[in-house]
Amino acid sequence: MILEDGGQLWCWGGSDKGQIGIATPETWLAPTHVMDGAIDVALGADHACALVAGGQVMCWGGDDEGELGTGEGASSVVPVPIAETCP
Repeated sequence: MILEDGGQLWCWGGSDKGQIGIATPETWLAPTHVMDGAIDVALGADHACALVAGGQVMCWGGDDEGELGTGEGASSVVPVPIAETCP
């Protein structure tokens, strides 16, 4: 994953659970654009999360154990906002 100074986020590799963050389960051999406005990122085994401008956290990929923080338990191939309230 590459996070450029301007906030552009790029990712590549396997995406069978949506780990790349774009709407495809294909493997990407070269960096592909995921989003703009990212400030920081965190990576897991099958998921990723990004802090974006304004303080929102967006996550994508596998969600077998609630990794995306949406409260739904469903994987996502595109970035989705985490739940606004935490238990």
